Amino acid sequence: LKEATKKRDAHRVKVMEWKDFVPTLNKKNVCLVPWCNTVECETQIKERSKKESEKKKGELKKGELSGKAKSLCIPFANQKDPLPKGCKCFACDKKAKVWCLFGR
Repeated sequence: LKEATKKRDAHRVKVMEWKDFVPTLNKKNVCLVPWCNTVECETQIKERSKKESEKKKGELKKGELSGKAKSLCIPFANQKDPLPKGCKCFACDKKAKVWCLFGR
C-alpha cells in the first residue's frame, strides 16, 4: 500500500492555471485544480482539452497521453486545504468552489 500511495502522490499535481493543465495531463498526471463545480465548465474543459491535445499529438513524447480531460472526484481530504481567498476556477475564471481532480 505504501508503494502504491507513493506512486499515486507522485502523479498528483496541483495546477492553478489553464496554461499548465494540458501539459501536466500529457505527462500521465492527474491535476488537482480550483474549480467552479459547474456542468457547463466541465463540458468546456472536456472540449478545450481535447482540441489542445489534438493540436499537440505529433509533438508528444513517447509515453505521454492525449485526449479529453474529465473530472475524477472532489477529494474530501483536500477540502480541508481552503482555496486561496478570491481564487478563480482554473478554466473559466468564475469563483472556485472546490478542489477537484481531473485526469484522462
